[in-house]
Amino acid sequence: MRSVKKTASALEGVDTAEVDFEKEILTITMKEGKTLTKEDLETAFKDGKFKVTSFATAGDATEEKEEKEDPKEEEADGDSYTVGISGMG
Repeated sequence: MRSVKKTASALEGVDTAEVDFEKEILTITMKEGKTLTKEDLETAFKDGKFKVTSFATAGDATEEKEEKEDPKEEEADGDSYTVGISGMG
């Protein structure tokens, strides 16, 4: 099974992916002009033991969640995303 970091890093446009296993958080930084959606991540992790539990633009988690009604449509033109991942513990 591929690791969380390896799976996230393989997504198109990802510059870096850092994992905090203790907090079960994945921080992804995208290349300039690239975006990421929760659906992209859910698709990438669908066949593994890891599941996406939250998705937000880094530093703006509360506002992002309130603005979007459908979490699958969450998308931002920011550089970094904070993603909750279950199954890492």
